[in-house]
Amino acid sequence: MVDLDYSTVISLYITAVFAGSLSFLHLFLRSHDRNGTLLLTLSYIEIGLASIFASLGEYNILTMPISSCISLLLGVSGYATFFIGIRALDYSRTKKAYYFYILIVLIILFLTVFSDIWENDEIRASVFHISAAVFLFLASNEVYKKKKSEPLVSRNWLSHSLLGSSLGFFIVAFCILSMSNYLSIIAMGFSFQIMTSFLTSIFIYSLVKERVEKKLQIASEIDSLTGIGNRRWFYSSIPNTIRNSDSILMIDLDFFKNVNDTYGHQAGDEVLIASSENIKNNIRTNDLFSRFGGEEFIIFMPNTKLPDVLTVSERIRKSIENQTISFSGKQIKITISIGIAWNNNEIRTISEMIGIADQALYKAKNNGRNRVEIELNGIA
Repeated sequence: MVDLDYSTVISLYITAVFAGSLSFLHLFLRSHDRNGTLLLTLSYIEIGLASIFASLGEYNILTMPISSCISLLLGVSGYATFFIGIRALDYSRTKKAYYFYILIVLIILFLTVFSDIWENDEIRASVFHISAAVFLFLASNEVYKKKKSEPLVSRNWLSHSLLGSSLGFFIVAFCILSMSNYLSIIAMGFSFQIMTSFLTSIFIYSLVKERVEKKLQIASEIDSLTGIGNRRWFYSSIPNTIRNSDSILMIDLDFFKNVNDTYGHQAGDEVLIASSENIKNNIRTNDLFSRFGGEEFIIFMPNTKLPDVLTVSERIRKSIENQTISFSGKQIKITISIGIAWNNNEIRTISEMIGIADQALYKAKNNGRNRVEIELNGIA
C-alpha cells in the first residue's frame, strides 16, 4: 500500500473545490435558472479557503490556534452552505435551513473560540468530518426525494455522488476516533473526496442543463394559450401503430371568426381557453387531446367501441353548446362541429385516419354545423 502525501492531497482537494466553484459560478452567470447556484459557488469557496488555512497551519505559516479555528469554522459552514444551496437548487424553501445553518455555525464558533478543541487534532478533525458527512447526507436526501416530481437522469447520479461523499467522510471520522495513526486515512479520505467533488460538480451542472432542456421541450410542445398539447406534442405522443377500435375526433369551433370580429381577439382567446377546458373535462385521462391549429382541436381515443365514441362526441358537443363565456360584461355562446374517424381494422396510418376525420368534419360543416358526423374508412 502506497502512503499518500497529506500536503499534496490537500493541494489537489483545494484545486478540485475551486474548479467546482468556477463551474457553479458559470451556471449562475449564464443560466436563467439561478436557484442555489450562487450559494453553491460560495460553499465551495468556503471549503477551499478552509483547506488553505489548514495547510497554512501545517506549514507553520499561521499559528495553529488561528489556522485551526478558521479552517474548522469555514469548513463546517461551507458544507452547511452547500446543503442550503442544494435545497435552493431544488426550489425548496430555505428559511428553516438558514436557521439550522446559523445554529451550527454558532456551535462551531463556540467550540473553536471558547474551548480547547483547536488543541486536539483528533476532536477537531472528527467534528469537521462528521459535520461534512451530515450535511452531504442531507443534501443527497434532498436531491433523491424530488426524483418523482422531476425525474431527471442526472438527479439520480447527483444523489449517489453526494451519498458516496457523505459515506467517505463518515468512514474517515470513524477511523479517526478508533485509530491512533489516522493521518494517512485522512489523506486517503481527501483523495476520495477529490473524485466525488468533481463528480458532484459535473452532476449539478448536468442537472441544471437537463432541467433547462426539459423546460424548453415542454414549452415547444404545449400551446401557450390553452395550456394543452400542440400539434407537435400530439404527433410525438400518438402510438406508432393504429389498432382496431382506435378513433380520431376533429373538432372545429363554428363561426369563430365572427367572435373575433364582433368581440375582439382577446374575447376569441377566452373562448378558446374555455372551450379547451370544457372538452378536456369530458374525455378520459388516457385520451390524447391537443390544439391542432387555430380554432381546431383533435382527440385520439384508443381502443374505444364506436357507440362510446359517439356518446362522448355528443356529450362534448352539448357541453360546448350549453356553455356561456363572460367577457367584458357580454355573454358569448358558441357551438362546435365534430368529425369522427373510427378504425374497423382497415386504417393503417395516423395521417390516413386524420384525413378521414377531416372529411367527416367537412361534412358536419356542410350539413349545418353544431353536429357530429362520422366517416368509416372514408365511406359515409
